[in-house]
Amino acid sequence: MGTLRIDQLVKSFTAPNSVNEVVAVDNLDITVEEGEFLVLLGPSGCGKSTTLRCIAGLETLTSGSIRLDETDITGNSPQQRDMAMVFQDFALYPHMTAAENMSFGLKMTTDLSEKDRMDRVNEATSIMDIEGILDKKPAQVSGGQKQRIALGRAIVRDPEVFLMDEPLSNLDAKLRAQMRTEIQRLHRQLGVTTIYVTHDQTEAMTMSDRIAVLNNGELQQIGTPDYVYHHPTNQFVAGFLGEPSMNFLEVQLSETDDQYVLTADDATTTFAYPIDETIVQECDLAIGQRLTVGVRPEDISVTDDEGTNNHSQTAMLDVVEPMGSDNFLYLLVGQESWTARVDEDVELTEGEQVTYLFEESDLHLFADDGTTLKSAGLDEDAFHTGSDHEITVEATQSADSQA
Repeated sequence: MGTLRIDQLVKSFTAPNSVNEVVAVDNLDITVEEGEFLVLLGPSGCGKSTTLRCIAGLETLTSGSIRLDETDITGNSPQQRDMAMVFQDFALYPHMTAAENMSFGLKMTTDLSEKDRMDRVNEATSIMDIEGILDKKPAQVSGGQKQRIALGRAIVRDPEVFLMDEPLSNLDAKLRAQMRTEIQRLHRQLGVTTIYVTHDQTEAMTMSDRIAVLNNGELQQIGTPDYVYHHPTNQFVAGFLGEPSMNFLEVQLSETDDQYVLTADDATTTFAYPIDETIVQECDLAIGQRLTVGVRPEDISVTDDEGTNNHSQTAMLDVVEPMGSDNFLYLLVGQESWTARVDEDVELTEGEQVTYLFEESDLHLFADDGTTLKSAGLDEDAFHTGSDHEITVEATQSADSQA
């Protein structure tokens, strides 16, 4: 196992027949602790796979450095880095059996005897539960078995670091869920430092010790799944994590009868949400300031008691989407479509006016530039003031210890 340190990593590309550079990764700083499972999460094109390829030695850094424990491996070739990579497309040799695929890397890069190589293969196949397909070629096995072979090939290397580049994206939904469990069990059993790339937030939330959210080549936030979900550092992170995603509405702060109210910036939208003076003070808000309200679908409830709660709002119900255990309600809040995730026994008719509400503690507030002013809760963790909105490893660990 090893500690991996990525310092000021920059990777840029120059397109053919062009002088313009495209920065794929921009000044990335991450430390992956020994035995940690870190997920690099973000949309397509955000730089997560490029980062992984730089760590593996498959791409040359434009600038910056990578250290494994205390050794600078920035200039090392891939085979010198003591890392094993699992690819999205399995990358198995079609003419080789499962056993031959798993042992081939050892044959090329080590001086182990054939017996020692097969001992490692047998140990890995036992871990991955694929003993019955060792003599079969890739075309003769299922997608899930191919992925197990690919994982087994990584295991036999006995590396300091596992690198996994969206290894489950080619599997169907049921098999993806099964393989998520398998990879978690594998990590718990082996304890190897693992960096896992995905755009699937479910994989990130369920598998990781920490999540590093990337966008446009830049690190947006890093922290435990629970912390990043409830305390996103900006509107991008808030909207990217969560299924369905967070609801947003542009508002401005007004004051009526000594009461602070968030009112819709769009004159056609009926939205007036009173907030406590504490929020105004903690967020350093000013009358007339433009803001964005954020509310997660699971924090919205519908009620028959219109007007009994000063936080209640009204909207037209556009679509009801039954999900079995839940119903998704799509509400027209002005020009925006909001989603409410409610119990399956909530029965409403599409096209009717409904009353919905959410607690003040569940309110998220974002500034014009997208930075978070207030996240979930009303304690000190909920308020993000000042210019530094990145949740550092130290801050995250401190928050976890306080919890």
